[in-house]
Amino acid sequence: GARPTSERHRLMSMNVVGNVALDEKRVVEIIPEEVKGVKRDEDHEEKISTLAHLVDTDLTTAIRLILDRGWAESYEFLLAEYEERQRQIILNLCGKHYQDFVSSVDNLLFMKAEIHKFRDNIWGYNHAVQASGGRVINAVEKLIPKRHERQRIDEAVEVVRNCAEVIDYLRVAQEQINQKKYVQALSTLKNVNKIPDYQSSIVSRISEIKTFLKEKIKSCVRAEYDDWLQKMPRMSMLVGILMLGRTREQMATSHGSEESERGPKGKSHSRKASVRQESLQASIISSVQDSLSSVYQSVHINQLLSKADFRGFKRYSAIQRAKIAFKLSHKFPKRVDDDDSFAMILKQTEKYFGGVLGFFAIWITVTDSPLGGSMISIDDCKKLWTTICKELEAYAKRVFALFQSPAAWKKLLEFVSILLTTVKSMGLPTIPLKSLSGSKHADYQRLLKSQIDAQVEGILSSDSYAPLHIPDAKTYKQQVLRFGLEAAVSHATFPTTMPFSAAVSDICKLLTRRMEDYCEFRFTMKPLQADGAREPGTSETKGDRESVLAGGGAIEDFYVDIVRFVDTALLDCVCSRLAPERLTKNRRNLPASMVSQLLRNCDALAAACSSHFESHAYCLVEAAYPSRPPPRHKTKLRAASSFDSLKMQFNIMLLQGLSEEIDEMLDLSSGDWMASRLEKYPWPVFDDLSSLFEARLASLDMLPTGLREGAYLHAFNHVSMTIRAFWRSDEFRGFTIVGLANFDRSLNAVEEISKRYSSITGMTEAMEDVRQMTDLILTEPRILNAGDKKYREHRYGRVQRDLLCAVLGKYKSLGMFTRTPAGLPNHSNRDIETTIKQIRGG
Repeated sequence: GARPTSERHRLMSMNVVGNVALDEKRVVEIIPEEVKGVKRDEDHEEKISTLAHLVDTDLTTAIRLILDRGWAESYEFLLAEYEERQRQIILNLCGKHYQDFVSSVDNLLFMKAEIHKFRDNIWGYNHAVQASGGRVINAVEKLIPKRHERQRIDEAVEVVRNCAEVIDYLRVAQEQINQKKYVQALSTLKNVNKIPDYQSSIVSRISEIKTFLKEKIKSCVRAEYDDWLQKMPRMSMLVGILMLGRTREQMATSHGSEESERGPKGKSHSRKASVRQESLQASIISSVQDSLSSVYQSVHINQLLSKADFRGFKRYSAIQRAKIAFKLSHKFPKRVDDDDSFAMILKQTEKYFGGVLGFFAIWITVTDSPLGGSMISIDDCKKLWTTICKELEAYAKRVFALFQSPAAWKKLLEFVSILLTTVKSMGLPTIPLKSLSGSKHADYQRLLKSQIDAQVEGILSSDSYAPLHIPDAKTYKQQVLRFGLEAAVSHATFPTTMPFSAAVSDICKLLTRRMEDYCEFRFTMKPLQADGAREPGTSETKGDRESVLAGGGAIEDFYVDIVRFVDTALLDCVCSRLAPERLTKNRRNLPASMVSQLLRNCDALAAACSSHFESHAYCLVEAAYPSRPPPRHKTKLRAASSFDSLKMQFNIMLLQGLSEEIDEMLDLSSGDWMASRLEKYPWPVFDDLSSLFEARLASLDMLPTGLREGAYLHAFNHVSMTIRAFWRSDEFRGFTIVGLANFDRSLNAVEEISKRYSSITGMTEAMEDVRQMTDLILTEPRILNAGDKKYREHRYGRVQRDLLCAVLGKYKSLGMFTRTPAGLPNHSNRDIETTIKQIRGG
């Protein structure tokens, strides 16, 4: 329902003209007619200017001034005049520009109509274009997949063109790997890194092949390195033996030993052998150096691969190096027996240490190269060396322990000297091998002592503890006179028997041989010097100062040293094993025959200490230093007093055992003390006791005289003491005169045996206490005489007063119908009681 555009424009122009005419009419109506003819004068003009100024500056002040001065009329006139002027100006302006304004409005309306027409045309054209654009879009959408295919084809052509060169690189790298040109292969593979990062299966496959080739290079290098490690023990042994041989030659040359002992022919032969040896050494060194190329190649290739690969290879190499070192240091011979020859053991030892030294020599050579130095440093070698030195020391101690001869130890120490010199020349520390350096005197002493202890144990365990049988004069000289076990007397007849057992002779023989071994070792061996050791003569070391005299504090001479060695061996290995508490550890009681034999053995060994060991040490020193004055004194062995002490302990054991046998045999309560008839034979208990004395006392014949006589006297004293103790005990309930007479007959059998040894001091008095007691009761016609003190002390001085009272108190008279046998007194009970009262009353 909108009007046309031209009509709207016409109405708008009519409204504008009407509005202008209306405004003009209003202006004419505002001006009053009275004002138009008013005459203006100067005062009026002044007022007008003043008001105009005030109105422009401050309207409030102007209004106040108009009201105050009464200028309202003037002001109204002023306003009317101003309004008139402005109206005239407006009329002039409207009249002048009205036609232009109307023309402009018409033109504007016309242009607006044209614009609307043009817009309508555009809308039509746009609709037509949109209709045709749909068809174009459909066509373009059909062309898009074709364009994508063309783009992919172009990309594929570019990828194939770029990958053809890369694939050629991979082929070349594979051929180089097959030819073991690993460094060139890695250089070729670097070109593969120039491939753009395409999202393509070909590119991913190339990356996989590249990774595979790198891993193949790494595995091939690792395999070659492992192969070199497997060959290393064999190379190490060859290199180590070569180094030890060179050191041996250098030491021999420096001492001039070979030149002084060779003649012209020997020199010529040695020169030819030296040429062959040098040729062999050169071939070994050349082969080892050639083999190191695989090590350097492995290091270089792992460095080229990546830092992580190099760190992994370095760690792997350290682990394998430690394993091989551990294996070499634990590569003991499968079995080492005492029956094996010393040369065989020494050869095995040289191979063992040669393998270890060669191993470190090869790795030290590796550290000298720039590539090898990046993998292992000399400090790493020293740390590994320090770690395995304990095993080397253990092996050396094991070898030293197999042999005790000074000749064997001398060769072993020469080898140790060569070993330490070689270690120093390699730049490795010798301090971890401190047990192999320095003086070996204490070590040799410990070795001999352990062997002595083991052999003494075998000797004592196999001893029969029976007197030694000597079949002839030669055996007597070798087993008795040689060791001073008996004075040099001429035996008229052989065979004969020695009081000691075969163990004494074997122990003396063993210790004599070990004394000679130690003497030879002590005088011929020199201490080996290790890193940090003092030179000989600068100060006293622990090895040189083995023992000090208590008096002056000076170093003991060799004689005292040898004496102390044998003294310590006797004390620790012989005396300690012969101690009674050790012998009775696994058994309750020792047989009396064994105790007797041990006593005789200790006596013989005590004699050997002074008669043989001390003098033999003196003779060894004189023989070793013929030009030196002999020792001014002979040192006494402490073992002699120890053997004497053991002898006394065995004597006590012997006496105690004899006492126990007597106590077990002498059962006095089994006798018929209340008998009423005399017997023809002694009591059975005394027959058994006599048999015991016959056998036991005869076995003591070979004891030393003092101990033998003391044992005899102890036996009879113990019999007397046992009888007297029985009389005092409650087991002795009473006796008759006939029972006491039968006891007296039994006692005579024991007294007959004691009379055989009447020459022993105190033997006569041993049984006198019992004898006088029985005589007093059996022979005294009047028992009342025993109550007289003087009489009793004169005839029966050894009878104890309290014992006599105890015995008489148990006297029983015979029955009323029993006759007292002839020759025996018939004491009444009243007389017995009276006598007891007299004795007790003093």
